[in-house]
Amino acid sequence: MRLTCIIILVLLFSEVRAQYFQFSQFDFTPDRVNPALISSSNDITASVIYRRQDISETMSIKSANAFISYPFLNNRNKRWSALGISFLDDRTGVTNIYKVNEVGLTYALSLPISRQDELSLGVKGIYQSRRFSLDGLYTGSQFVPDRGFLPGMDNGETLDGLRQNLYTFSIGMGWRHLDRKGVQQSYLGLSFFDFNRPEQSFYGSDDQLPTSFVLAGNFLIYQQGALSVYPEATYTASASKSVVNLGAVSKYDMGVNGSWEAEVNVITKYSSGGYAIAGLQVDKGDFKIGFSYDFSLNDKPLNNAFEVGLLLRAERSPNKKRHRSRKSKRKPKVKSKTTSAKKVKRPIKEVDKPQRNDNLIENSDTILVDTDKNEELEVAEDSIATDARVGEFQHHTLNLDETNVLFYFDFNSTEINQESKEYILELSELLKQAPYLKVKIIGHTDNKGSADYNEKLSAIRCNSVTDLLVSLGVERERIEVESKGEESPISTNDTEEGRSKNRRVEFILHY
Repeated sequence: MRLTCIIILVLLFSEVRAQYFQFSQFDFTPDRVNPALISSSNDITASVIYRRQDISETMSIKSANAFISYPFLNNRNKRWSALGISFLDDRTGVTNIYKVNEVGLTYALSLPISRQDELSLGVKGIYQSRRFSLDGLYTGSQFVPDRGFLPGMDNGETLDGLRQNLYTFSIGMGWRHLDRKGVQQSYLGLSFFDFNRPEQSFYGSDDQLPTSFVLAGNFLIYQQGALSVYPEATYTASASKSVVNLGAVSKYDMGVNGSWEAEVNVITKYSSGGYAIAGLQVDKGDFKIGFSYDFSLNDKPLNNAFEVGLLLRAERSPNKKRHRSRKSKRKPKVKSKTTSAKKVKRPIKEVDKPQRNDNLIENSDTILVDTDKNEELEVAEDSIATDARVGEFQHHTLNLDETNVLFYFDFNSTEINQESKEYILELSELLKQAPYLKVKIIGHTDNKGSADYNEKLSAIRCNSVTDLLVSLGVERERIEVESKGEESPISTNDTEEGRSKNRRVEFILHY
């Protein structure tokens, strides 16, 4: 009887596990879809998901997975790779007679190929333990005369020979297209799981684990107001079996038309395995919770499954030490041939909250500045010009990758006047509200004085503006400075009017 049960169990569960296993809400388990996916987030993430799938009227598969990922940032605080670790506990049968436990380690690289496109490459290694266990089986050996049935006693059954440990390796690559805010618009990925094909037989026969091939993709097909729709497709092939999942995830941003800052995702999919998937997720940014149900499209209960998942996110802290190091290097000291430059402190006067300025940047939100304290800005003031003041200041509509704003300076001046400070306050709020934007500051002078001196003077002007932006909360690594001196005039240097136009600082916004 025992041998018969063993043979039946081996045949049954070998068939059940022939197909590569996927959770229906695979955004909680990205490494199981493609190892390269873990490098797609700047956040530290941790997720858990539980799934119960019926395989008969009396038997089910219970699966629990935990996943943690950590992104790595370069010296400019840009994500370049990520490390992930996963744990899976999978139990099958009335008494959890068949158990699979695994630990996975995943590493992925993120390679930007354009401003809005990135390529990712990932590898994953798994240690897996499979075994049959009769610990939950009750037998007559647990009956004691005059005492009755004692479930805590040994049942007298062992399956020590039905245990196996194996190692598997997987690889994947993916492409993502992002919008200007860094939100994914489309994705396409290809991955190969268990490509080393380890031996999986419990009896040492020639039975290798098949390699599984997964092709997955999605794209934004519709967006109107708070609603966006992403069709999705996943193709999984293993040995002679294949499954196609087709459907869509509809996302509704509750913060667009209401005060509740959350996104609601509705999942609707169909599987060629004979079942449909319906799910609901609520994403609050720092956490996401999701539920889904797989229901059979025929009369059999096979494949009916319920899932519940939770994902937590935490912002990755920037590399502060490197940031301070770069900051100290970007403060040039300038000395004049006639007398040395000195540092003077000029208080930044309190400014009123600016009104809405729709011309600040196309399609931007209202920018509100709230300041209630005085700050100081260190400016290197050349001793040649002691009473010089800033000239005319011009506002322009900000266009990406174009020269947008001009600050005009008097001769040898590095001073920022109050009107310019107010605009820089607005610009700092825009940069803080749009962390995907960067700014390039370019300094220019007229041709009065030596070329070397003018280049240093333009650097001082750039750093005056840079220091003000940093003091207002803009990260220094998002600011690029270029001092061109007198080499790029926009007007003639033969007249005072032309030279006044050439003494300027330009802003260029870019991604």
